[in-house]
Amino acid sequence: MHKHYAEKVTINDSATAVNISPKECIRSFKKNIHQTSIEYLLNYRVEQAKKLLRHSELSITDIALRAGFSTSAYFSKIFKERVGMTLREYRQRQG
Repeated sequence: MHKHYAEKVTINDSATAVNISPKECIRSFKKNIHQTSIEYLLNYRVEQAKKLLRHSELSITDIALRAGFSTSAYFSKIFKERVGMTLREYRQRQG
């Protein structure tokens, strides 16, 4: 998942990668990581985006796409939900 986080990742992809059924993959993920695979992936994408916000001058759209978000609007929404501040606020506080 970490290697392909910027791509479209499905539960079937994850299950195939570890040679188990999608249902078992969902169960194992929740049991061992205490998150769904989607929650984990979104959190990982946000963490990668935070690095780009801190260490680059890329536009929000470019960061969204590099982190695996389909649109900057969706990226902004997820970022604020998970970080508790807007992208602009985060970038200003880091600078």
